[in-house]
Amino acid sequence: MINSYTAETQIYDMMSICHYYKGDLKKSGYYNNRFIRGVSEANWSRVRKICVLQSEDLKKYLDAVPKEFGGIKNLFSQSFVNYSL
Repeated sequence: MINSYTAETQIYDMMSICHYYKGDLKKSGYYNNRFIRGVSEANWSRVRKICVLQSEDLKKYLDAVPKEFGGIKNLFSQSFVNYSL
């Protein structure tokens, strides 16, 4: 998933929508253009390399959640229990 072209283009779409609702039409247009044209960060790009390294570090950190909590998914699902009537 770290080097997923599809995920990257979907993120550009989501970022475009977020900037649109924030009122920043210039950034919204930039990310929308990247999404529509299917532009992704080059494999040799420093930005891509930094993001991949950070993603790998985050994955290692999240995988290290103690098993008594049931892993990261269970830890957060317990925090957001619906207490509404």
